[in-house]
Amino acid sequence: MAGRLPSDHDQVQSYRASLTRSGRIRRPSLQLPTEITLTENEIIRLLLDEQQTHARVSVASVTADEQVIRGAFENSRVARTPGDGENLLNKWCEKHDLEIGDAVEIDVLDAGFCYGLRSPGDRVVYSVPSRPNESLHNIASNLDHDTAE
Repeated sequence: MAGRLPSDHDQVQSYRASLTRSGRIRRPSLQLPTEITLTENEIIRLLLDEQQTHARVSVASVTADEQVIRGAFENSRVARTPGDGENLLNKWCEKHDLEIGDAVEIDVLDAGFCYGLRSPGDRVVYSVPSRPNESLHNIASNLDHDTAE
């Protein structure tokens, strides 16, 4: 699904999520609700307002049942190696005056591929990207893994 999609559209499933602490530093991470299940280390698109970002799914260290997103980045390469780029999730939280412990809404725009994040009660119109061609995506993923080694 590509195009513009409002957060209150019938096709959009919305879930309450929370901002949690990531590591020892007070940097917010997004704890995914149990209704959204993804594969560990999977890279998804995360829309923050009008900005398309890439985020890697991790398992919380406390329990393997909890999935978290520790940051949102400019591209998938940086999402795999987050020390290389700016964490746009932090900037988004600051812009919306959100802190650790606050609730947010996560919208399922294209399950397993693209999600939107918004403050509770806000209405957002997302620009949903198209899924990449699967064979091209696999080639790019293989190249990313080869250069990381």
